[in-house]
Amino acid sequence: MTDNANAPGDHLALHTAALTSWVHAYRDGRTRGGGEVAVWRPRNLSADKAALYDAGMLRARARDLVRNNAHAKNAVRMNDDAVSGSGVKLALRIDWRSLGINDKEIASEWQDYVTRQWEAYAEGVEFQADAQRQSTFSEMFALVNRTRFIDGDALAVLELKQGTGAYQTCINLIDIDRLSNPMGAPDTKFLRGGIERDAVGEPLAYYIRLSHPDDVGVELSSLSWQRVPRQTPWGRPIVLHVFNKQRPEMTRGVSEFASVIHAFKMLGTYRDTELQSAITQAGFTAVIKTELDYGAAFQVIGLHGAKAAGGSGGPLVDGITGAMKLASDYHNANDDITFNGNKIPHLLPNESLEFNRPTHPNTNFDGFESAFLKNLAAGLGVEAHELAKNYKEVNYSAARAALLAVWRTYRARRNHLVQHWAMPFFSAWLEEGVAIGTIKLPVGVTDFLAAKPYLVRGEFIAWGKPMIDPYKERQAQQLGVQMGVETVEDIAAEEGANWRDKAEQIATEKKYFEGLGLPYPGSTPLAPPLQNEQSNSPDGV
Repeated sequence: MTDNANAPGDHLALHTAALTSWVHAYRDGRTRGGGEVAVWRPRNLSADKAALYDAGMLRARARDLVRNNAHAKNAVRMNDDAVSGSGVKLALRIDWRSLGINDKEIASEWQDYVTRQWEAYAEGVEFQADAQRQSTFSEMFALVNRTRFIDGDALAVLELKQGTGAYQTCINLIDIDRLSNPMGAPDTKFLRGGIERDAVGEPLAYYIRLSHPDDVGVELSSLSWQRVPRQTPWGRPIVLHVFNKQRPEMTRGVSEFASVIHAFKMLGTYRDTELQSAITQAGFTAVIKTELDYGAAFQVIGLHGAKAAGGSGGPLVDGITGAMKLASDYHNANDDITFNGNKIPHLLPNESLEFNRPTHPNTNFDGFESAFLKNLAAGLGVEAHELAKNYKEVNYSAARAALLAVWRTYRARRNHLVQHWAMPFFSAWLEEGVAIGTIKLPVGVTDFLAAKPYLVRGEFIAWGKPMIDPYKERQAQQLGVQMGVETVEDIAAEEGANWRDKAEQIATEKKYFEGLGLPYPGSTPLAPPLQNEQSNSPDGV
């Protein structure tokens, strides 16, 4: 006799229980349930299908918001200020040990020489780094950051163009709208969003329109494309395509505004409606209210009122129109009665003058907008109080916590641009400098291509995060140096400065002060802050 556990009914029950456990593994997802999300069944699209299908409309809407919405424009400005600041400076840190350099001082001298050559080329007034000769490298860095933030992609092509200086290497920034499949061809495995790829997805070449697609009718070149290889056979970059890769196998980027475009537009519409309501109410300061009903009006004016008003719409319409005209004529005839320069309204019997009590702007508008902007700030990766320009509810602790959190996002965005745009451009310039002899390789290094991974190392620094309480934060920096977990170079880089330049300037200033018989300010210990300046927060943090 078989055991009851092996009966067919028991097997069915066990199988049903297993299926039920799978279905309800993520109960909050409600994938099989009802309620508000019963009809929420989005398609499980590939990375490119999700990004490319609506990319053009998303870019157009994001650009329109930045042009016409104050908060959207402020979000872009905040990201610009934090990521690129007033400019970026090269902080070269070559791997001198791997290059076989025995003395770090030799490596430091080479780094310093190359950095100064780069600064003269990239930030000079001849604008040698820009193929259009209009911007410095720092200004182009800021524009690439802004374009990637708004459009989702940024595109540039390295050109060889003779200018006023010794270098021909320069970069041409391309409007991302020009990157597309030739003649609107559909996406395939090997061609997506204007990018030619190999079997595993490596970009091989980029198809770039000769002019913007909206220039059709202005110039015929917008109907022609040029295939531009990604790099030379030996690895020199030609096309630099910057975007935030959010999923594997993703070919093009998506605007940072994608998740908040609808909310931004609705908030702007609500704000405009609130303003229009306030203007409408302001246009009617007071109204004249009458107790005379339609029946009494007909008895008073009858057909005489209709004829006076020139009416022809029937007794009811003509009677009301006539009453309104007679009342208007009466008020206009008596609007010059004044006392001490103030007008005194002279009303008809049973009329009263009532002043409007404005209900707009809505008393809850400020709180509603503030809550809404927090949601928008979260989607854009910016700080909410700064986005709204509203600091009335912020204390030191909250402001510092918010700043530290959002600064991680800004640093990540800057590092991404450095690795995918700035450093490849620098490597192309350095390669030309070595080739034409303006830059000598370090002693013992003979093959640039072999040494490039060790020579093109470092970062581009910009100004650091703002200090909310400078005294406390300087104390923290000093403590970090004393503990050996932070260096003067780290602190200077955090503030967008070169520590060697700072040291040389300090030495110059100190010598000058000593020559005048004055104590150098930096040698005097700092006095503790006043009691009421130790903290600007209510909780004393």
